Parts: sequence; C-alpha cells; structure tokens
Amino acid sequence: MLHSREDIYSLPEIAVKLYNSVTIKKKELVWFEHGAHSMIRSWSSENREKYDRVIADFLKDL
Repeated sequence: MLHSREDIYSLPEIAVKLYNSVTIKKKELVWFEHGAHSMIRSWSSENREKYDRVIADFLKDL
C-alpha cells in the first residue's frame, strides 16, 4: 500500500486499519510525507523516484 500522510480523503489512521486487516503474508505500507490523494507520484521528483522504486521492487518479487 502506498499512502500519503497528507491524504484528506483516505486518512492515514484508516490506511493503517486497512493494512492491518489484510491477511496476506507479504505486505508493506509505504508512507509518503507529501502528496494529495491519488497524486502521490506526481507531487515531486523525490516522490516519483521513491514511488517507482517501490513498484519496481514489488514487481521484481512476484
């Protein structure tokens, strides 16, 4: 799960509850300090790099 601490639509505390409810063994909750809902990647070049790296790592492990 990728989530921004600034998300006002899907609040961070709800993201934690959702994450904790997932029963699969391999899971990860990745936090971004800045970014609007569904706009995390486009928020900054730093976010783009981190976002792309997280997705690439996830796909590599499939």
